[in-house]
Amino acid sequence: MATVVRCAALDYLLDSCDDLGLHVSPSAVARSDERLSLQGPSGEPLSIDLQGSGFSMIEQVLRGLRFDFGELPLLVKGESKEIRLLTPRIALARLLPTVYSFTFNRYGEVPGTDEVRTRFSAEIFRSMSREPAAMHLASAFLGLVESSVGPLLAEEVVETCNLEVRVKRFHIGSPVHRYRFVDQHCTAFGGSPLQRWDRFGEPVVCFDWRHPLQDENGQRLADEPLSDDYAAIWIDDVSKAKTLASRAFEWIERRFSRVGLQLVDICFFIDRTASVIYGEISPDCMRVRSRGSADAEADRSVALMWLP
Repeated sequence: MATVVRCAALDYLLDSCDDLGLHVSPSAVARSDERLSLQGPSGEPLSIDLQGSGFSMIEQVLRGLRFDFGELPLLVKGESKEIRLLTPRIALARLLPTVYSFTFNRYGEVPGTDEVRTRFSAEIFRSMSREPAAMHLASAFLGLVESSVGPLLAEEVVETCNLEVRVKRFHIGSPVHRYRFVDQHCTAFGGSPLQRWDRFGEPVVCFDWRHPLQDENGQRLADEPLSDDYAAIWIDDVSKAKTLASRAFEWIERRFSRVGLQLVDICFFIDRTASVIYGEISPDCMRVRSRGSADAEADRSVALMWLP
């Protein structure tokens, strides 16, 4: 009978799977310096490339598993995604092709946007892990899994809160509509009044309390801005959350700059402990423009551009 030859990579992978409640076991085959052979929870063979496939070992395990998404326990289903549990520690998110703009009062479905959002998010998170630069950007992302219902985002289950974190590089979007007459008042230290499309020297981070699209009477609802003190009621460490959001913004900003794109603003979801970014980072939750575009072109959100 063949014996299992253990190595550091195998031990690390088995420990990681165990932490995530994923029951895999090594195959009784000789160890290769290039591959690990495992068996999944349903006995499916899993081959893990150790030589740089572009996917982490955990992502390779997840991509090789057999499961029926519709039969998994439902965690939550909202307007934009359906999330089910692969294990108590691993969530699989199916993004839905819905887009919405409160400002322009438009909502609809655009087929194909769900896949764009999913694959874009996965590549952003992978790149953050591979090329973090001088900063550590922690996320709940585990991998992208192909399935019969389309690509799924796999991530660690986190302690969520009902806050959204917005980061802005320019004075544009909802602050222009909410904060009236700012062009008539000097800024701090005797600075010039704030004008539409003024660029902030540092990214401005703020919190929103998230609302459903409508209240119980069918009236449209917008998310509501929160002060830091109010945000601290629902998130453990406001300063830590703002630092993570700001660093993530600057990392994406630099990546986009390489290809002539300018990140205007973005929304993140950060867990209650302020430790990791979770959910999606996709064109649906950011505003981007080409460096040579007119300001008006970026006034329209990416989500709105997808609507007919």
